Amino acid sequence: MSNNNHDSENIESQKKLGAKQKFTISYDMPETEDHTIDAVVLGKSLISMAELIKESDKILNGEHSEVQIDVKANKEGSFAVEFVAWLQEGGIDVLKTIGITAASTTAAGATLFGIVKHLRSRKIQTSLIQTQNGFTKALLTLEDGTQMECDPRVKELLSSHSVRSKLATVIEQPAKNAEGAKIKVFSGDNDEETFVIEQEDVPSFKAPTKRLFQETEVTNRAANVVFIQINNSSRNGWRALIRDEEFAVKMDDEGFMERMNAKQDFPVKDEMFEVDLETTKKIYDGKTSYSYRITEVKRHRTTQDRKIL
Repeated sequence: MSNNNHDSENIESQKKLGAKQKFTISYDMPETEDHTIDAVVLGKSLISMAELIKESDKILNGEHSEVQIDVKANKEGSFAVEFVAWLQEGGIDVLKTIGITAASTTAAGATLFGIVKHLRSRKIQTSLIQTQNGFTKALLTLEDGTQMECDPRVKELLSSHSVRSKLATVIEQPAKNAEGAKIKVFSGDNDEETFVIEQEDVPSFKAPTKRLFQETEVTNRAANVVFIQINNSSRNGWRALIRDEEFAVKMDDEGFMERMNAKQDFPVKDEMFEVDLETTKKIYDGKTSYSYRITEVKRHRTTQDRKIL
C-alpha cells in the first residue's frame, strides 16, 4: 500500500472521531531520576492505560464507541509519557470521567482517579443508585460507615474489576515500592497539571478482590399495573402484572389500603391502576435480584362509571 493511501486512511479514520486530546503521565521516583524506567513496567503501564480508556469508554458510551490512543516519545522530566487520544464525538467524555483531563479542583466523587484516591484504601460495602424525576445520583457506603456521593458514571467504572485492575497497573504497580513516589497527570498543549498521586495515595489504587461490593439501583417511575393477588391485611402478599409479567409487589400506599378495606364494592383485584412504582435492583457476587414497591396508587384505569380514583 502506498504512503498516500495510508495517509488517506488515517485522515478518514480521524474524521470519524472527535478532536484529539493530549495528556501526559509523569513517574517521579528514585528509579526514574536518570530518566529511565523498567521496560516491562512501562510496557504494562502503556498497554493498561490504553485498555483502561477503551474499556471505560465502552462502559460509558456503549460497545459501538471507538477510541484511538497513540503514544509520543517521552520528554524531559523524571519519566514522562505523552498520550494522544482521539475520542468519538457526541458521547460521554471518558478522559474527563476517569480524571485525566478534569480540573484538579473537581470534587472527589466526580472522577475515577478522584474517588479512588479519596477512598484511602477503604473498601466499598454497598452502592446505591437512585433515579427520581429524571435525576440520578450514586451513594457509596464504605466499610467504616462513611457515606459519599459519587457520579453515577464514575460508579460504573468503579464497579468494573477489569477497569480497576488496569488502573492498578498504571498507578499502583510502578510506584508501590518506590520511596517518595509521585505520579502526575498533565493535559492539553500547555501541560496543565490535572491530578497528583502522592506516595501515601498509591495503596488506594491497588486492584480490589474479585468480589467488589453490593450494588443497589433504585428507580422510581409511573407504571400501569394489574393486581392479580391482593392482601387486605398486609402490605406484603400482593402480586401484579407489570408489562405482562407477574411480580410480587409491596403495597406501601396506606391510604389506598384503608379505602379498600372501608368499602365492600371497592374493585381492586384484576383491575388496572396507574401507580408510582419503585424498582430495586441488587447485584452481588454476580447475581441480580429485583424487588418492587408501590408508593402511591394514583389512578384507576377503567371506564368513567367504574373509576374509584
